[in-house]
This record gives sequence, structure tokens and C-alpha cells, in this order.
Amino acid sequence: MSSELSSEEKAYNEWWLSRFDKEKYKTICLFEHGKRVKTYTTANAEYSDKEDAKDAFWTAKQFGMPVTSVSVDGARFKKINGKLRRIAND
Repeated sequence: MSSELSSEEKAYNEWWLSRFDKEKYKTICLFEHGKRVKTYTTANAEYSDKEDAKDAFWTAKQFGMPVTSVSVDGARFKKINGKLRRIAND
């Protein structure tokens, strides 16, 4: 079995790694009733804080992780009556 990547796989890896920006990224924190349950970073800072918060809620839901609020670089978001609202700064 060969461990060499095909040219298609190499091209995909180059594309994927090009999306990461070590200078401009965001820190996402997931909270359940004030307790931090998960922290991770984005690949870059291309999207708005609100878009990143929306995606964080969606991803947590897909993994069955109960989350009551999300922090994006210190800006706290919460879903109120089904709508995403910025509620505070950390």
C-alpha cells in the first residue's frame, strides 16, 4: 500500500491549508448556563461574529451538545425566541 498522495489529494490539501490564517482568527467558546463546555478557534476571520455564533450553535446542535450561549472573541450571543442576539461582552 502506497502512502503517496495523489495529485488530486495534494491539491485539496493545499487548498484547505490556504484557508487558515495564523494572524487573523477567532476564539469561539460554548457555554451551558454560564459554564464553559468547549473552546476552539476558527480557521480565519472571514465571517462576522454573528455568522460564527450562528454556526457554533448549529454545530453544537448537530453533536447533541447543549449550549445556552456562545462567545466569539469576547462578544456573547444567545438565542432568544429562536433569534440570535448579542447579549454582552465577556
